[in-house]
Amino acid sequence: MSKCNCPRGCTVPLGAVFVLCVGSLNGWAQEVPDINHLRAQAQTGDSNAQWQLGMQYRQGNAAIPKNLGEAFTWFMRSAKSGNPKGDNAVGIAYLHGEGIPEDQATGFEWLYKSALKGYPSAQFNLGAAYLRGTGTSRNEAEAFNWFLQAARNGESTAQLILCAMYQRSTVTGVDPAMAYAWCLVARPKDAHRVEEVKTLTATALAATTPEEAHEAKDLASSWSANHLNGATMPVHSRAFLATQPLSNVNPLSQRHSTESAQPAKTKGCESGHWVDSVLSDGEIVKLEDGSIWRVDSAETVDSSLWLSTDDVIVCDGKLIDTDDHTTVNATRMH
Repeated sequence: MSKCNCPRGCTVPLGAVFVLCVGSLNGWAQEVPDINHLRAQAQTGDSNAQWQLGMQYRQGNAAIPKNLGEAFTWFMRSAKSGNPKGDNAVGIAYLHGEGIPEDQATGFEWLYKSALKGYPSAQFNLGAAYLRGTGTSRNEAEAFNWFLQAARNGESTAQLILCAMYQRSTVTGVDPAMAYAWCLVARPKDAHRVEEVKTLTATALAATTPEEAHEAKDLASSWSANHLNGATMPVHSRAFLATQPLSNVNPLSQRHSTESAQPAKTKGCESGHWVDSVLSDGEIVKLEDGSIWRVDSAETVDSSLWLSTDDVIVCDGKLIDTDDHTTVNATRMH
């Protein structure tokens, strides 16, 4: 068993299949700061300082005693200030019952909030939650999509997971070129994982043809040079697309298997949608096509009741429930 690059002893064996931890709080600098200065910053409302102080209480050290209840208090203050790191930390606390009674469903919602804000560690954690069915139904396709988001945002563990998934997953389809490309991109921060990366990369390379290996190197080089400017890694390689049926190209492609199931467009509006889930008391609505919508705060009372809605129209920044003719203003987030 090998350690994942999260600081609290969760494990991720590397190989054909990943057994994932959800306890990642990646992105935390573990050096001990000036606690008095950090506390003073946190008390002024600095959300990053609040998160960092929570991390100090969560870990404990010579300068500050471990106190999970105090850690949760500061994580929540950071989250209420809108900091995605705080959202992620609150989610982890709920998932594991750290300083608060365990509530995996609530933990999942907090991870979702953070992931929607683009925080790579939360996107990784959300993918892990979907893969393991922690706080939600197990869904490997959603797991893949969130690992992909995290990997494209530079989360190295997610990049390695994609390398493994592309070698064996029925969701992605076996794509040796993409597996090798993501292994070439991954640069784990922990020195003890270097040999694991070498092993996984060698396994991925051994499965490629010379043409696939060449494409993988091109993809990895292009992404490394350009991703900070908005470039993204494709979902599949040219080699895969040349040989696979269309239904295998995208993990979400089977959600609408017939033409009649596709949303209908009329004067800029789309009908035929339905609600997949509602989170955060109506603040977040996810539709069946995977799109995520943030509802205007004044209208979340209406959207919170949409759990069984099966006929939604999307029209000019509005979501319309045709069941009861309720309309809410909403902004597409993803």
